[in-house]
Amino acid sequence: MSAEGVLQQFIEGLLTTKLLCYSEFQHLIKTHNEEVQEEDIQEWYNMFQSNDGMLLRNTSSTMNTLMRDLESADINDLKEFQAKDNFSLDELVNNLYSVGTVLDTQLSQVNVSIEKETVALALFEQEVATCTETRGNGSSIKELLYTLNKYEKTVEAITANNKK
Repeated sequence: MSAEGVLQQFIEGLLTTKLLCYSEFQHLIKTHNEEVQEEDIQEWYNMFQSNDGMLLRNTSSTMNTLMRDLESADINDLKEFQAKDNFSLDELVNNLYSVGTVLDTQLSQVNVSIEKETVALALFEQEVATCTETRGNGSSIKELLYTLNKYEKTVEAITANNKK
């Protein structure tokens, strides 16, 4: 049952004609004044019923208006709360483009580093190939030391590039 229905039942339970049936009303009047005519008691009870009905209709109308106003205010509050915590579509698209730009920049930097390493490794491979050919021909120790010295410089160059 809705809050509106609960309130309406509560108020309806407080009405005179809901608290007292006709016989109870009649008995109550007779205990205080025995001279009252039966027709008068019936007329009074009918007036109470009429007033209770009018009061119930007015109260129901007022409660309906109040509940609708509260519901509308709650919906507006909820919409405002949601609007504060949401991104517009334009903001979302702009932020995604910004993220894409940052990722492209980082990817470009990684590509440049890979290209530098590839060049350094190609030079190292050439030196190794040269050393293998020279040693195969029975070259001297001086040539071997020269080749090892070139390897050392190549490795130092690669290490220096990695630090950058």
